[in-house]
Amino acid sequence: SDVASVPFASPTLVFEAKVSRFFNAVDALNAALDVEEQLSSAAFALMILMLLRIIAATAVHPRTGVLTGTLLHGAGDLWHFTILFLIVFSFFAATAVWLFGSSRLDFSSLDVAMYTQFQMLLGNTPANFAEDARMVVYVGLTSLVMFFLMLNFLL
Repeated sequence: SDVASVPFASPTLVFEAKVSRFFNAVDALNAALDVEEQLSSAAFALMILMLLRIIAATAVHPRTGVLTGTLLHGAGDLWHFTILFLIVFSFFAATAVWLFGSSRLDFSSLDVAMYTQFQMLLGNTPANFAEDARMVVYVGLTSLVMFFLMLNFLL
């Protein structure tokens, strides 16, 4: 049963029964949402597998095979770059939380700081960053290391 079918206006049903029906309906709704989330995760995994199959199928063609061969040849280097990038990115985020977490909302927690840093990689600087000398140094070092060095190492 759904939440809307609970007869709250019924004078013959006691309040405890109404509450019980309501929470049973909420439990059924939560169970349906859990199933939907599991199906969505399975569909995502299937889409990733289909993408990998398409990439593998393009290896047969002489011209697109060069691209997939390049990806396979560079996979180890890309993996090591990803590990190094994540370590340095996490270090800068943790440093930002430690330095600015108590005074700035855009660095209030580790996940928020990582989002702010990602925005910095895209070219968006934090609001009013020039007002604090430590923030200017942080933004400068993060830009220098993450963008100019790390991303250019990849290229």
